[in-house]
Amino acid sequence: MRHTNEARLRRARQTRIRIRQQDAIRLTVHRTNSHIYAQITTARGDRVLAAASTLEKDVRATLKTLESASPRRRRQPASRRSRSTAPGTATRAA
Repeated sequence: MRHTNEARLRRARQTRIRIRQQDAIRLTVHRTNSHIYAQITTARGDRVLAAASTLEKDVRATLKTLESASPRRRRQPASRRSRSTAPGTATRAA
């Protein structure tokens, strides 16, 4: 068990080193059951350039307007769905 944990920590350390060497601005997203948080950080990870979350009023307002503007398709009950067969799988009439 100890060996597995050491290997996992070693892989995590190597991954962090590779990310640091890429020298790219990163987007970090954290999701909970209630909200989404996003941050754009510098390549070194020492500064947050921009942040947004669904806790912010303006983000919530934007999401509500987008939600109301997009028509939602309701799924038909199974009894009303068409029962077409896939191509090449048609049954022969007896």
